[in-house]
Amino acid sequence: MTLARDPAGWRLGGSTVLLDLEREVHQLHRLLRGSELRLELAPGFEGLLPRLASSGWIAVPAETAPQERSWRLVESRVIDGWLTKHQPAAMGEWDGLAACELQGGFLVVRRELADHPVFSALRSTLLGSSGSKVEKSPSGCAPAVRR
Repeated sequence: MTLARDPAGWRLGGSTVLLDLEREVHQLHRLLRGSELRLELAPGFEGLLPRLASSGWIAVPAETAPQERSWRLVESRVIDGWLTKHQPAAMGEWDGLAACELQGGFLVVRRELADHPVFSALRSTLLGSSGSKVEKSPSGCAPAVRR
């Protein structure tokens, strides 16, 4: 694997199999052990930062970049989810991703994680139904992982 910088940012070259496996292991660890999960916020969601931080998420505003960049980050497990205000209409070609509708937006996650309890709790927190903290998955409750 190679790493090179160009005007658009860092680019990976060659086989990324080992990096992909490492990212998957780290994401599973975050989900199983209740570590802080990573969420990127599209413009317009910055007001949720304090609420998300108190719910066990590391949330950062997205750069002003094409949504495909954020989809790629979710797909490659760099981030665990992406909040956007716009219907991800072109997601049909991204088979590995799912968009869950929220009040005023959409949560984009990896398809096999869409029903994981931590994302259900996040949806509830964002919808304001309980205002409670995001519940972490109990140790040993692994999400289904497909290859």
